[in-house]
Amino acid sequence: MTAAVVSDPLEPVRDALVERTRAASADLVAAAASDARARMAAGRAEAGSLLDAAREAGRREAAERLREERADAEQWARSRVLSARRALFDQLRERSCAALRDLLADPWHRAALRAIARRELGPDAAIADTEDGGITATTPAGRHLDASVGALVDAALARLDLEALWTLR
Repeated sequence: MTAAVVSDPLEPVRDALVERTRAASADLVAAAASDARARMAAGRAEAGSLLDAAREAGRREAAERLREERADAEQWARSRVLSARRALFDQLRERSCAALRDLLADPWHRAALRAIARRELGPDAAIADTEDGGITATTPAGRHLDASVGALVDAALARLDLEALWTLR
C-alpha cells in the first residue's frame, strides 16, 4: 500500500475553510438577493401607492380648478349680461326722458302738468321749471312735488316689470 503523500498538511483545512466560505458567501448572496427583491417589491408597491395618491390628488385639484374656472366664467358672463341690461336700461331711460321733454315742450301738456301739481299741493304752491324740462312745486308749509323729467321717468320705469324684458323668449 502506498500511502498518500500529503504535500501540505494544512491543505485539507484550507479546502474546508474555502468550501465553508463559498457556502457562506452563497448564503449571503442568496439572502442579499432575496432582500433586494423584497425591497424592490416594497419600493414598487410604495411607488404605486404614491402614484395612485398623486393621480387622485391631481383629479381633485383638476376638479377644484374646473369648478373655479366655471364659477369665474359664470361670473364673467353674468357681469356682461348685467352690463348689457344696464346699458339698455340707460338707453330706455334717456329715450323716455327725451320723449317726455318733447311732450312737455307743448304748452298744453306743460299746463296740464302744472294743473296736476296745483291739484296735489293746492293753489298756493309755488311752481318752478327744472333744468331738464319738468317742474317742481313747493307749498309754504314745505310740501314738495318733484315733477322733473328725470323724476317722472324714474317713477314710470319703477312701475314697469322690466325683468320681463330680459326673460322674453
